[in-house]
Amino acid sequence: MFHAAPSTPKAWWRESYNPTMASADNLQYCWDEPDFPTAASRFKFSHCVRTPLPWIEELEKAAVSLAESTSKPIWICSSGGVDSETLSEIFLRLNLPFSVLTVEFADGKNAHDVVYAKRWCQQNQVRQELYPLDIFDFVKNELDNYIEDGYVAGELFRYMMVKEMSIVESMGGFAILAGGEQLYEVDASKRVLTVADPYLKVDISYTTPLEWCRRNHLRHEPFFYFSTPEIMLAWLRIPLVNFVLNNPDFFRHPTNKHALKNSVIRYHFPQQQWRNKYTGFEQVLNLARMVQARLENHFGARIQKSRLYVTDLLEQLEPVKQRLPDLERSRF
Repeated sequence: MFHAAPSTPKAWWRESYNPTMASADNLQYCWDEPDFPTAASRFKFSHCVRTPLPWIEELEKAAVSLAESTSKPIWICSSGGVDSETLSEIFLRLNLPFSVLTVEFADGKNAHDVVYAKRWCQQNQVRQELYPLDIFDFVKNELDNYIEDGYVAGELFRYMMVKEMSIVESMGGFAILAGGEQLYEVDASKRVLTVADPYLKVDISYTTPLEWCRRNHLRHEPFFYFSTPEIMLAWLRIPLVNFVLNNPDFFRHPTNKHALKNSVIRYHFPQQQWRNKYTGFEQVLNLARMVQARLENHFGARIQKSRLYVTDLLEQLEPVKQRLPDLERSRF
């Protein structure tokens, strides 16, 4: 998640609210002005403390660490997407106790998405709590509270993450969300692409669920796939991911970033049912766009997006004592 970093004259780094969790030493963020926390924001990840195991084994280690870090019942927040289903599969195969929370919009507005979560829980006999929510009422009656409290985000989705954690908190549980996927992009307008071109898009919205936990002195995990640097580096070292990053023209088509992720996941979980890429907001797109425009109007330039190039990400993640030679690093 995030932790304290050495202070500098121009930057103020957030301190960890939960030093016992697996994510406590990974995602860090800062604002350049401590008294104006929506000023220029920056993100970085921590070095691995050891050589990563294969990706699946790293997911299992993180799941066990999270389960051991809390005495509260664990709730995996699942909308029906492949990321939350994969997370649920990991807990299931390890026989770790957990339940599933699924937010179900009124009038079946996200039924096309949550059907997968319902089916998976039924097939695997996992307890599922279906939480009814009128998304229009949420925007009308709750969103302003988050905005007025200074939780900066550029999209409705990040506030929904906070809502899910608040639901689990009200039930006395520990929430785990399947955030933190590595979706690479390139500047497709460039004629020639090299291994230096792929990047992850990061923005201040990452701080929204983290800040909610920190300010309220609560413990939850909103970004499971960012929860340890070893998970992230293990993903980068998967042969297929490695190959594609060395052939970045693959990312010229914007949907291929999802194709790569799904191919890797289904290699490990071949029984996982194929589905379209859904956000859960397909039936309320006008509402989501209205909220986005409203947020952009309210926060303006404070909604910042930046590029974290994979070459820089590798520099951040690689174990300090096991840095790859320059030539080898350039080839991933």
